[in-house]
Amino acid sequence: MRHFHFRAEILIFLALAAAYSLQLITPLRLQFDSIILLSTAETALHGGGLLFHGKPTVFPPGYPVLVALLMKLRVAYLWVLVGINILSLLIGLLALRHVLYPAFLEKRSSVVIVAIFVLLSGVIIPLFTIPLTDFCFFGVAMCCLAVMNSATSRLTVRNIVVNAVLIAVSVSLRRVGIALIPPFVWMLAAHQETRVFVKCLPAKMKFPGILFLTGIVAAVVWEVYSTSTFQAGLLELRLYGADKLLRTPVWRLAELGEIAINVPSSLFSSYVHPVIGLLIALLILKGLLSRRQHPVVVDIFFISYVAVILAWPFYATRFWLPVLPFLIVYAAIPVRRFFQKEICKFAVVAYATLFAIFGVVQLASLTTISISGSRIGDVYRTGVYDKAYCVAGFCRQKPDSTEVADVDRAKRDGMESWWEQDGLRLLCEFRDNKLASGNR
Repeated sequence: MRHFHFRAEILIFLALAAAYSLQLITPLRLQFDSIILLSTAETALHGGGLLFHGKPTVFPPGYPVLVALLMKLRVAYLWVLVGINILSLLIGLLALRHVLYPAFLEKRSSVVIVAIFVLLSGVIIPLFTIPLTDFCFFGVAMCCLAVMNSATSRLTVRNIVVNAVLIAVSVSLRRVGIALIPPFVWMLAAHQETRVFVKCLPAKMKFPGILFLTGIVAAVVWEVYSTSTFQAGLLELRLYGADKLLRTPVWRLAELGEIAINVPSSLFSSYVHPVIGLLIALLILKGLLSRRQHPVVVDIFFISYVAVILAWPFYATRFWLPVLPFLIVYAAIPVRRFFQKEICKFAVVAYATLFAIFGVVQLASLTTISISGSRIGDVYRTGVYDKAYCVAGFCRQKPDSTEVADVDRAKRDGMESWWEQDGLRLLCEFRDNKLASGNR
């Protein structure tokens, strides 16, 4: 019977992976960050540097350079960019097997269940059809943690080099990749071979070693200071005072509540999410504290990552994506202790069922938008880019003169309405596959 359940879980995972793959046919979906990233890649391709409208962005160079390379190779089609998201997501979920088992989960089938819940999460579903850095970072970070886990049992030079490369790649994709540095240092410091090596070092080698480590610490501190997250926090503090930063913990709780409910925030009162988020946060904290006697690299990474995003002074559930599997696992640790009681078992099963239903509904809605093709403007209503979609020819009805005039005005106004100007340009270029050859 257990073998049958494992097969069923694998089939569900494969079915969800197939549903995700179906989204490859989607037209371009405009989003604030993706417009900047794609435009920066175009500018870099044509020798203008990693700039957006002549100014540097807060984004690291990794993703724009990747897209610029695809443009150079004339394969920067939208389905390729969406395919990279899907592939990165699946690679990250496959790496979870080496991250969670057996340190967190006693059965391999439990890892598949966690992966299924990740694929059904409202954090993942609306985003993976949009060219963003989140999924590439997730895949690289999970692979990095998997290598770190393997290094805890047998530390080799190859493991250290691979980890260093993966950390560098993750930081080039998103600067929050610095959260991988503490678990890397902890992995080295906790290993017996490292301690023996340090003790055996000649005295004349220890001083240069201390200087080298001091340089690394200084570089990490500078990287933290220069991150968009830290700088945005300082800017918000200067503009709005401490009041807005004090709201940040409430926003993080609201995000956790929205993740737990798995439905869009617009369907619930703004007071519901923080309350539910507080309950989830207490469960996660209890689960994390239960591991304090035997911490592993995942525990250190989770603490480091959460410490970074606590400084981010904006509301966005997507920034929980890299630790989404761990939110599920940590919250499940205290819940599992009450699973022997029938009423608790019923409550957990009912919650899991509702979570899955809401996820399937969102995935079906996303698929409807993806297969709408040239009529995506009629079903994908953003409230921000609707006019740009219609002017670009993605609506059943032709745009009226007012809509055309609004977008034309955006072209004349420049940066004041860049989201319409650049959004319209990207819609036309991806529709005509111009980005694949690097034309503008």
